Amino acid sequence: MMGSTLNLSSFVIILSLTFWGMIWGIPGMILSVPITVIVAIICSHFKRLRWIAILLSGDGRINIPQEET
Repeated sequence: MMGSTLNLSSFVIILSLTFWGMIWGIPGMILSVPITVIVAIICSHFKRLRWIAILLSGDGRINIPQEET
């Protein structure tokens, strides 16, 4: 439910649930989506890391922050 609202791929959410669940168990599964969203937001703010944010997105589009001049 949160993934579609936050423009995350369903596949990425399942991978995140599996990964963080294996590392931290139930608390990791609860925190998996917020951690993935934080990673996607941070990656979208850096030009060299935008490709990661695009891979994490559900439709390949991200909101690119406006650069200050």
